[in-house]
Amino acid sequence: MATETAKAKGNEKKRLIDEIDLDQKRTLVFKLARTVPPRGRSDKGDWDQPYQPIYQVKNPCLVYDEATGRERWLRLLKGHSSIWRDEQEQDKTLTQREISALIVKPTFYSGVLQAKLPVDKALVRFLMNHDDFSEKENRIGNRPAVFTLLNKEKEGKTNIDFLRKRKEATDAALMAPKDDMLAHCAYLNIATVDEFGQDYSEDYIRTQYVAASEAKPIDFLNTFKSATLKTFQAVRAAINSGII
Repeated sequence: MATETAKAKGNEKKRLIDEIDLDQKRTLVFKLARTVPPRGRSDKGDWDQPYQPIYQVKNPCLVYDEATGRERWLRLLKGHSSIWRDEQEQDKTLTQREISALIVKPTFYSGVLQAKLPVDKALVRFLMNHDDFSEKENRIGNRPAVFTLLNKEKEGKTNIDFLRKRKEATDAALMAPKDDMLAHCAYLNIATVDEFGQDYSEDYIRTQYVAASEAKPIDFLNTFKSATLKTFQAVRAAINSGII
């Protein structure tokens, strides 16, 4: 067991729950990942909510615990700080009937569940270790996620990274020499002549080139002056010269 645990901790990746300060006063919002088809319209003419009006999270639940490298039963009990059944069972003061009465059913209303820290620390740990959580790395049975965490910090970082990539791609498109731009345009299937075979102006082509860099900046940068593009240029030159 000790070897198994050490091995699991040695390979452990930093999880989302490890990045959250559970003692900080804040509200975490969990949201259902699945939607349901509308059943009809209300008296006001609005469609039904896209989520079940009430959804209860499975408790207890068998999960893979990354910290110990083994399967464990996850269970949320009212007033108990531990979320693991094997640790809860060490409390000999509780009878089975009392335990059954203490089992909590975390509930989503109209697709949303709010957890207020630091009071709901056990609830947050339970949800983020649950097999139905979208960020759970090792989900037993590989089932689709049922709920996720609205993580504005992570969403903001992703957006900033994308904006930086887009600026890098746009700058590259604006500054690229004409010959390099034309070769890349050919690779990206950006038209450089009109339907009558007349060449577009350099400014018009560059406008389309910049637009392509803004639309898909990562793909643009991955092929800009890459080995693949150079190979494409060499083959294109050979075809144009009649070598192949």
